[in-house]
Amino acid sequence: MNESGGIGSSSYPCAASSIESLSAAGRIAADIMTFARETLPHIMSPVQFRNAIDGYVREQKACQPRWLSIGLGVNDRYINNVWYEPEPFLEGDVVKVEIGIEIAGKYVEVAETLIFGVGRQEDEALVKGTAYALEAGIAKALPGGRIVDMTNAIERSLLDFGLVPSPFGAGHAIRQDDEEPDKRTHPWIFNAIPTSQARWADGTSFDAREIDDSLNTSLEAGMCLAIEPCALSFFDVPVQDTRQVSDGTGAMQLRLPFWRSESGGRIAKFVHTLLIREDGPLVLTQPSKER
Repeated sequence: MNESGGIGSSSYPCAASSIESLSAAGRIAADIMTFARETLPHIMSPVQFRNAIDGYVREQKACQPRWLSIGLGVNDRYINNVWYEPEPFLEGDVVKVEIGIEIAGKYVEVAETLIFGVGRQEDEALVKGTAYALEAGIAKALPGGRIVDMTNAIERSLLDFGLVPSPFGAGHAIRQDDEEPDKRTHPWIFNAIPTSQARWADGTSFDAREIDDSLNTSLEAGMCLAIEPCALSFFDVPVQDTRQVSDGTGAMQLRLPFWRSESGGRIAKFVHTLLIREDGPLVLTQPSKER
């Protein structure tokens, strides 16, 4: 640990020599997300949407990823890697799409929440407020700060929009210089200071010591972080959906349980991967025209 009680150097700073390839991975992920955003209006169902994204990636012969994850979540469902329901999209559906991609050993994540067709006013506000929270968190990714600064900025931004920070899941640091298959690691970047309701995707509670360590971790140039604000449109404790996956899905990446809001409240999520530099954050997964 560092002197402030945080995890410090164990958050895997990114070596200067790897920044170019990390930026390239970020550009590819941003390009895939742009394709998803532009394709959704012409899609009929979540399964078709996933297949379209997967097909687009496979067509890019020069940049085939070592690992690709495409997660979707509609309305009250959190993002998941299983698409087995044939129901079509409906006008106003709130569609979350998340891309995780590893190319040449460099891993990045990006996610957006989109609305299929014309959305309800309250859903538009949910999406807008969560996107603003992402920008608020990014603005605090500064050398000399702490993870708690980012968490507080995300929470305040969501509350200002009348939204409720999701009590499950968190952003995280990303390993870029080792061979571990799971690149996600501490420190965790929470949507709000965790309470007793906070959970991981498998239903387990956050560890109290790990919470303190994460919040107190000092931000340093070279750290690679995925910031993942997630919000509900009103106070709503998420519950697990324990339904079994239907036959014929063995080839799909399976992650259970499903998380969904208890009373049907809709969920929004945005993610960017960034690199902290001496002069501030570099958002790696920003579309090229916005950099």
